[in-house]
Amino acid sequence: MKKHTGLFVILSACLAVGLVITLLSLMQPKYPKAQSTHIPTVFIHGYNGNERTFGGMINRFQSQFDWASNTQTLRVDTDGTVNAVGTFDKDSLNPLINVTFASNKENLKTQAGYIKNIMTYLAEENHIKKSQLRDTFNGRKRSNCFYCPQPPKCRTTPTKQISLPRCAFSGK
Repeated sequence: MKKHTGLFVILSACLAVGLVITLLSLMQPKYPKAQSTHIPTVFIHGYNGNERTFGGMINRFQSQFDWASNTQTLRVDTDGTVNAVGTFDKDSLNPLINVTFASNKENLKTQAGYIKNIMTYLAEENHIKKSQLRDTFNGRKRSNCFYCPQPPKCRTTPTKQISLPRCAFSGK
């Protein structure tokens, strides 16, 4: 009789532990699956930024989360010329384009001209008609200077623009 009681206690304990584990796993928050799109996301750093401003985050999106493709880096020279590193793959899901400026401390008007050159490059060379802009606070000021209130004629426009607070990508 004592053998059966000990066996009953062990089985009850195992059942209780299994029930607790099951309940805890069911209580975990459910996150929506990230949507996949062929619309590229263009990252524009702020004042004094460089390729590392968004580089670490872009690499994590690609390598750790397998969520996006780091397809291209665009470097804008001081004369406004846009040079591409890598090729844009129009068939990749969630393509990411990192923009850097050789002169990253220019005034808003000059950098708004750089952004015009970037968007023109994306339209003419990559045949991009829509894009999403992600930028820091100063990157947004430049972008707004380009798009508002009277944006120059350009064949590509962002579908949405979101400024990222510094803590979103720097770990601070």
